[in-house]
Amino acid sequence: MSAAFGGVGQFDYAAANGALDAFARHEGAGHGGAEHGGAEHEGTEHEGTEHEGAEHGGAGHGRAGTDGFGGTGGSGGSGGTVRLGIGWDAWRDAGMARAALGGDARHRAHLEVGLSTAEALEVLGAAVELQLPHLLVSTTPLEASRYFYEPARTTAAGPHTAAHEAAGELTAALCRLLGVDSADSLDPDASLYDLGADSLTLLDLLSEIKRLCGVDLDLAELGHEVSLNQLLSRARPDRSTADGSAAGGPVAVEVWQPGHEREVLCLVHPVGGDIQAYRPLVSALASLGAGPTVCLIPDPALRESGTSPPAWSVAERATRYHAALRARFPGPDVRFRFAGWSFGAWVALSMAAEAEAAGRPADHLYLLDPPAPDAGARLGGYDEAAIRTVFDRELRGNGEHAPLTGTGHAYAERLAHCCRANLAAMAAHRPPRLSHTPSTLWLATSALADPPDAHAWDALLPHPSSVHRVDATHYGLVAAPHAESVARAMRRPRTPGE
Repeated sequence: MSAAFGGVGQFDYAAANGALDAFARHEGAGHGGAEHGGAEHEGTEHEGTEHEGAEHGGAGHGRAGTDGFGGTGGSGGSGGTVRLGIGWDAWRDAGMARAALGGDARHRAHLEVGLSTAEALEVLGAAVELQLPHLLVSTTPLEASRYFYEPARTTAAGPHTAAHEAAGELTAALCRLLGVDSADSLDPDASLYDLGADSLTLLDLLSEIKRLCGVDLDLAELGHEVSLNQLLSRARPDRSTADGSAAGGPVAVEVWQPGHEREVLCLVHPVGGDIQAYRPLVSALASLGAGPTVCLIPDPALRESGTSPPAWSVAERATRYHAALRARFPGPDVRFRFAGWSFGAWVALSMAAEAEAAGRPADHLYLLDPPAPDAGARLGGYDEAAIRTVFDRELRGNGEHAPLTGTGHAYAERLAHCCRANLAAMAAHRPPRLSHTPSTLWLATSALADPPDAHAWDALLPHPSSVHRVDATHYGLVAAPHAESVARAMRRPRTPGE
C-alpha cells in the first residue's frame, strides 16, 4: 500500500512498488480487467520484498516483480504469463513490518491491525485464483488507512509558539469530532464526556496529540471527567511521568479520583482490559463527596502495541497487581479495598487472598457480577465469534456506535488480544477462598434464562457477606442508574460484625 499512500521515509520503496504495479498492468488487460479493491479492512501495506518467499513461478517465466506475486497463471496475458501485483498491508508476524513499524504509536497501531501470516497466505491463494493485474489488500477501510502513513507534525517555531499552535489545532480537531461550529462554545474546563465525547472520540484526540505534540498518551490516563485543558497539560513533552503509574514495572495504577491518602479503593479491569466501563461508577463515587482515593488498573497489554499479551495466570496477574498497588501507595497504615467487574472480580478476589496471605487483609472486597466460580472452562472455550462479541461490547459498552477510524480499529485489536488471553487464563483458574475479608456481591439478573446463583459463592466468601440481586444486564450494572446505587453501597460505613 506504500505505492497508494506513500509513507514517511519510504519514498524509494513506494516508487519501486509503483513501478511494479505499472508493470503488472502493462499489456494486462487481457487477463484481469479493472482493479479489485480486495479485502478492505484497515492497516498499512508493505508491498514487495518482505514477502518474496510467497512467489510462485516456474523456470522460464518472468515475474512481475516483488510487489507481491508474479508467476505463471495459465492462459491470458503476454506469452502465457499472468502478472499479478499485490499491494500488501503490513504483515504483523514477519518481514519488514516488525522492525520498521515499532518506532512510534502510529506505526505500532498500524502493526496491531496488520495481517497474520495465516491470513496473508489465505489472501495470496485467493489472489492467484482471481488473477487480477493489481490487488490492493488493506485490513482497514482505505480512507481510514491514510492515518498510518501521515507524517508527524514538525515545526521550527519556539516551544511556546508550537504549544500555542498545537492547542489551537487540537481545539479545532475537538470541534470537528463533536460537530461544534465554533471553539467559542466549548468550555475548556468542562468534562469532554459532558460535551458529547465518548471513548472513540478520545482515541481520535489522542492520535491528534501524538501528531501535533509527539506525545503518547493512553486512554486509561484520562480519568472520568477529563477536560480539554487537562488534555493540553498532559500533551506537554516535558510533563512529569510521575502520575499514576507504578514505577519500574509494566502495571499502571491510574488515579481517577483523589481522596483520603490512607484509604484506597482499587478497581480492576474487565476481560477486555479497558477501564472506561468504570467511568459512571467513579463519577457516582465522586458525587458523594470526600471519600477514598479511587484508582484503576488497566490491562498492561493494552499499552503494549505490537506485542503478544503476557501469558499470566489469574493468580500471577493478581500478585503483580497487588505488588504494583502496594508500590504506588506504600506505608503500613494504608487501607485497601478491592473491586472488580466481570473478569476483574476474579482478579480482585485473588488480590484479596494475596493480602490475607501477607497478613494485611483488605478492608472490603466488591464483586460486580462475576462469572460463576466454576465458569472458567466454559469461558475459556469461547470461539472467535464469541470473543469478538465480548470485545465489541467492551469497546461500545456505553452505546458508542460510530464507525471506527484507524485508531479505533487498532484499539479494538488490542482489546481482542486481551480478551483472548484473559479468557484463556480463566479456563484453568479456580477462585481462592477468603477467610475474613468482608465482601459484597452484586449479581445482574435481567435478560437471563438461568439467573446466577449466589450460593455458588458461599464456599469462597466469609460470612456474613452481602448479596445484591439487581434487575440489570451485565453491562447495565456498571452504568447509570445502577452505578449510583453501587457507589452508595461502597461508601456505606460497615456495621459492627460486618
